[in-house]
Amino acid sequence: MADGTDLSIAYGSSATGAGTAAKTVAITDFVLKTNSVVGVTFDATNTANNPTLNINGTGAKAMYYRGARIVYGGLATGFIYIFRYDGTNYQLLNEITPTIGTCTTGASTAAKTVICPGFILYSGASAYVIFNNENSHDTPTLNINSTGAKSIYIAGGTNKHKYRFGGNGHIWKVIYDGSKYNLMYDIEHYAKRGTSAVLYT
Repeated sequence: MADGTDLSIAYGSSATGAGTAAKTVAITDFVLKTNSVVGVTFDATNTANNPTLNINGTGAKAMYYRGARIVYGGLATGFIYIFRYDGTNYQLLNEITPTIGTCTTGASTAAKTVICPGFILYSGASAYVIFNNENSHDTPTLNINSTGAKSIYIAGGTNKHKYRFGGNGHIWKVIYDGSKYNLMYDIEHYAKRGTSAVLYT
């Protein structure tokens, strides 16, 4: 039984549509009690805000990861999510690497937006983003999965990223430090600064 008394983990797949917040799943032998552990996959990447999980009709419960509620885009296909019921909500236990998102926001627009399926916002969270257009705004922000616009800073710096980045087809790594996104490097390990290359490793 997946009731917290042994090491077995019950598993099920949710077929709930992407835009439906109330995710449901049927799992054989699952018993809802504090510390119950269960594995769930989702047939469709979530696009609804503040999704909930209802297993075997036991009631809709919010899902959290590292103290942050899982919101838009935080549940993606292709992953097995391991949850523990804490008596009130489902807590995600396993580390999830978000898939790459593509930002199509215009170069001169400050508010960059992107969907990175699997990304969950918490201090230390990382994401991988392709910026289709080279930024030309002095104070750009980034909003991943509708979690709110955060300023973009140079990794380890104190000023907003006033330099050009993106537009080269490279995948950029960004890390959230609790208040802003730090632009680390692209997968080629360099970023454009005007016409010169700067290494951020």
